[in-house]
Amino acid sequence: MPKALLSEGHYERLQLYTERHSNKEDIYTGEPLSGQDLHDWNRDLEKAKLGKHLTDYQRTKHKG
Repeated sequence: MPKALLSEGHYERLQLYTERHSNKEDIYTGEPLSGQDLHDWNRDLEKAKLGKHLTDYQRTKHKG
């Protein structure tokens, strides 16, 4: 979506939320994740790694 169509500050908020998520922080408060939230974050990271691995494997397998 072009920046011109976003509300003022939208792009900056997305950047902030992305950075906080990458740092294992609550995207709204910036507080470190803990308990179930941290568990979910780690689970989702492992799922993403597995998905990338499977995708790479399938691409290699079907190259031909």
